[in-house]
Amino acid sequence: MYESGDIRAATDAQVYRRLVEVSTDILVRAGLDGTILYASPSCQILGYAPEELIGRSATFLLHPEDLPRFADRLSALRHGVIEPAADRAHR
Repeated sequence: MYESGDIRAATDAQVYRRLVEVSTDILVRAGLDGTILYASPSCQILGYAPEELIGRSATFLLHPEDLPRFADRLSALRHGVIEPAADRAHR
């Protein structure tokens, strides 16, 4: 993973990518329109390859009861309101 074999030589981006790749949590990055831009490899536990999710609406992955909160959070982000990531966790 790291060219020199030494984690101290890794960039922040390399370290972050490695953490995301080995995490068992499903991590998704979506655009302001709700379209999935990135899905971590752990999404395979749901039966999907990351490539199958990219380009789809993030609402596809949400529990129906979480949809209103997701819409509220997305609206807030569109208006420049930044909230802690923990507040954007969904089932």
